Amino acid sequence: MESTKVRILQKAGELFAAHGYRSISMREIAAACGITKPAIYHYFRDKKHLYLEVVDRELERLVLALDEAGSGPGTAAERLSRLVRCYLEALQHRLSLIQLLLRDIGAIESELPGVASKRSEDVLRPFIALIQEGIAKGEFRPVDAMRAALSLAGMMNVFVTRTLLRPDLPIGEEDIAHTVDMALNGLIPR
Repeated sequence: MESTKVRILQKAGELFAAHGYRSISMREIAAACGITKPAIYHYFRDKKHLYLEVVDRELERLVLALDEAGSGPGTAAERLSRLVRCYLEALQHRLSLIQLLLRDIGAIESELPGVASKRSEDVLRPFIALIQEGIAKGEFRPVDAMRAALSLAGMMNVFVTRTLLRPDLPIGEEDIAHTVDMALNGLIPR
């Protein structure tokens, strides 16, 4: 039974990413899964909740990977470097998640307020926690950890957007190193 739900989530995710939330019907998802439309409603209340579970599933994978990358040995700077690498590599390999979020989360947000902000907070949490830890240990200067994490996300998301627009320009080692250097050292020479 659980494998049917997983299959629905996988197929729905592929269809939403390829065609958009509004363009795909539950009937099309059922056909792609080889099941009846009522079978989908056994697992999901409606298309909106199916979409949200698809997004949640993908974001949960990302957050787990970020938590793992940010933990372990090393200075706060070394661990932040691992977080940046993990984020960029994960999103480069999961561009369908970005397509889902960029294309449709606004439509869902109007129907279920708070959905987008809750999910972005979950992704930012490992960055905020590590920045706060680095500040507490004296490795980073005192800054607003939330703003610093948002700024870092902005720097990283530029590379993800570039890859979406130009698949021939994947995120490379230089992009990762540049992002980490800018986050840790900024523009002013020390």
